[in-house]
Amino acid sequence: MRSRPLTLLLVASAAAFAAPCAAQEVVPSIPSRAATSLAHRFLRTIDTSFTFLVSPNDTDYVVAGTSRRGFGVRLLVIVGGAHPRVAWDDDSLWRHDPDFELSSLQEIDADADGPGNYVVTTSGCARHECADGDIGFAVYASRTHRLYTADVDTRSDGSYEVSYRPRAGLPRPYQLRLIQMMCSYNGITRPSTLPVKCPSS
Repeated sequence: MRSRPLTLLLVASAAAFAAPCAAQEVVPSIPSRAATSLAHRFLRTIDTSFTFLVSPNDTDYVVAGTSRRGFGVRLLVIVGGAHPRVAWDDDSLWRHDPDFELSSLQEIDADADGPGNYVVTTSGCARHECADGDIGFAVYASRTHRLYTADVDTRSDGSYEVSYRPRAGLPRPYQLRLIQMMCSYNGITRPSTLPVKCPSS
């Protein structure tokens, strides 16, 4: 069960829109009435939101808050502009991977990813396994409409094992994002011993 407090409202700076261009993050990040109504079917509150202008007439939203399922944080990607629909719901992620059982708003971020696209990142851990235990990292890419994950498990000898999903065909830019996330995660106390090459600080 997810249990960390919901305390963070994230708002990032805007970028000038030109065509072709990176998806513009709109500030203030306030979902439309239709998107808000849809989000509230899944969320009791909206505590974090990102708004992306993906084309001159199309806006996507990344929202997170208290889940209506009764506990913890839930993260949604809402697309479709005036006729919104949920493109991705992290409920499916943590229900199938215990490495995402616990999460928090502080672990959620989103930013532009080239012309008309963006990425959403989040991380979590298994209960009682958040420090050198079982930790998960996820990237949702609007470009491919796919989720990419990395699990870091600590072996009995203290070494780390990293596994990716999908096991094959993970685009290199998203793999690099996953590596950057795991190398900077506070719960991994010896990132230099990870079986990946961490970016230089």
